[in-house]
Amino acid sequence: EHLICLGVIGGPKQPKRLYTFLHPFEDELARLAHGVSTYDALSRELFLLRAYCILCLGDIIAIQKLLNIRGVNAIVPCRSCLMRGFLNPGGTNYYLPLTHPQDDGEDPPVS
Repeated sequence: EHLICLGVIGGPKQPKRLYTFLHPFEDELARLAHGVSTYDALSRELFLLRAYCILCLGDIIAIQKLLNIRGVNAIVPCRSCLMRGFLNPGGTNYYLPLTHPQDDGEDPPVS
């Protein structure tokens, strides 16, 4: 009921640095979090309005741009954990192997 859609950015000419467009919105949210004096026309008095951004939705590419992270080919590709990727030999992409590259390749014992 009390939801504001900030915007939808897509298409072939999307901005390269989305955070530059979101900076004014973040400044506004910082002010709203501390409270802004607002007039209530129904009760005819001022009250302190507070607002917070509690949810941001998007597909993988949109969230990468929103959080200003590189994505699946980065050294640390996950935004939620500390897994580190390894550089593909002779390449420029990082990957997450199933076992450590220096392991002998044998599966660990199951206990």
